[in-house]
Amino acid sequence: VAMDMLSLELKKMDQGIEKLQAVVKKNLPEPCDSGSEREEDDLIDSTPMGRFSISAASKIQSLSNEFEDVRSSFTDLLRFFGEDSSMSPEAFFGTINTFVSMFDQTHKELVRKEEAKARRKRIEEKQRLRKEEMAAKKAKS
Repeated sequence: VAMDMLSLELKKMDQGIEKLQAVVKKNLPEPCDSGSEREEDDLIDSTPMGRFSISAASKIQSLSNEFEDVRSSFTDLLRFFGEDSSMSPEAFFGTINTFVSMFDQTHKELVRKEEAKARRKRIEEKQRLRKEEMAAKKAKS
């Protein structure tokens, strides 16, 4: 999921809650123009839609804070790997995935080469032992 799209969706949700709260304030039985913010919240909280808007606003704020933490952590990650801070998560993780795939492939090739080298060494050792046995038999005869 693109971070830009998430940021846009969070902004849209925040705007939607602001509109909802404006509608709730318009339709309150008592006007809340001159009261403090706390009294206004109490009046809004007196309706089901108002309670929903307060709860949703709190959750959206929490999501926004977590999103900013993720964005900051991702920027730190890019800096750690020496990448441009404008690189998208998709591009970064695609690069990491390519690297890991190539690393695994190279590791498998090296393991195969080492196994082949060990096999050749065992074969050469067996051949050397056979020659020594043959030489020992010839020497006895």
